[in-house]
This record gives sequence, structure tokens and C-alpha cells, in this order.
Amino acid sequence: PAGAGKTALCKLLAGRAVPETRTHDPTEGVRIEEVERDIDGKTVSVQLWDCSGDLAYETSHPAMRLGLDALVLVRDAEDPAGDGALERWHDTFAFGGGTDDGLAVEKKLLVRVGKMSDANDANASPPNGVLAGVRVVRGSLEQKADIEALVKETRAALDGVLAEVTRARTRRGNDR
Repeated sequence: PAGAGKTALCKLLAGRAVPETRTHDPTEGVRIEEVERDIDGKTVSVQLWDCSGDLAYETSHPAMRLGLDALVLVRDAEDPAGDGALERWHDTFAFGGGTDDGLAVEKKLLVRVGKMSDANDANASPPNGVLAGVRVVRGSLEQKADIEALVKETRAALDGVLAEVTRARTRRGNDR
């Protein structure tokens, strides 16, 4: 969904700075950040595709999902629609890449971004429906310490997802 913090989180994961005072700068189509991560002692190059939350770009989703190995969904923790707002995005990308069963749960990550009190609410419900079993990271993009904690936790979770992708490729004999 639009305005959830996808672009800021993507830039931060790529080691880029974000302005101290953020205003919503809508993504037009997609922005791509390239990062390298050390996974099981091997350097893995990763493209993070920051897809617009604006449904006006929905016609480009089939091209965006080609070759998709993993999925990171980001939502505003304060959105009253909750995780349900992500189901359309999940189904578009997780099941649209030509596989019958979609991406395995180990290859998905949900990031809930909000005020620290909302994002880290211990009573926040775990994902259900199509997102059941997906690892969740909660955090805030408000204060520097909060941002650093969110980026650290998201990188660790992303590394777990990338390790699963790497193992799956090795099993298939497709180590690209």
C-alpha cells in the first residue's frame, strides 16, 4: 500500500541515507536498489525492487514479478485495514510468477512500520490468512535509534530469507 515506508526502508537497507524530515515521495512504477549480503559465507547480490503502492501501476506488476525469488511486504502499522490490506499485493507477487503454489513462507517477510508504540505492540496479532506463518518485523522510522533497530532487524530477517533462496537454488542446481 502507498505511504507505508517502502522507499525509506529500501534505501536504508541499501545503506543510503534518507532525509531527516521525510515527506511522502510516491514511487512511480518501481525503484531498484542493489545490495550485497553475506549469506552462509558467500556474497550474494540482491536487487530490492521498491514497487509503487499506487494501483495505477498495476499493469506493470506482471513484468515486476518475473524472476521473483522472495517477497518483502511493508505496511503502515497504524492502517486500520491491518495485514488484510496486503493480501492483494501478496497474491499478485507471490502467486503471479508462474508457480502453482507460489513462494514458500520462508521466502516472505512482512515489515510493519509505525510509531514505536504501535509497531512494537506485544499484543499485535500474528499474520493470518495468506500471510500466516510469514516472519514479521516491527519497527519505526521516527527516531534515529528506532530506525537503526528496524534496519538491523530487517536485514537479519532478510538474510534468513536470502539463505532460503540460496539453498533452494542450490537444490535446483541454479546458482545464479
